[in-house]
Amino acid sequence: MQRILIVSDTHKRLGNLYEALEKEGSVDAMIHLGDLEGDEDIVNEMIPGPVYMVPGNNDYYSQAPRELEIQLAAKNVLLTHVLPERKNRFMLTKK
Repeated sequence: MQRILIVSDTHKRLGNLYEALEKEGSVDAMIHLGDLEGDEDIVNEMIPGPVYMVPGNNDYYSQAPRELEIQLAAKNVLLTHVLPERKNRFMLTKK
């Protein structure tokens, strides 16, 4: 099973993120859901595995796409900081 750390809103305060990584131990991947405020390169180097990032509403100068679709455990996962316009496409429903 993959261990994935999901975080957001670090707002240039990476101490809590370092603490979370230390507390959780080894993770296979990290997802950051925005408001890095220019710390993308630092966050990208925090773990040896993949780091998936999308910008938040405070990432004014980011050229990264506001939404990113990735596959985890053979499932499509939409990453975004702000709820997308096409939200109904990705809402979980019981069958």
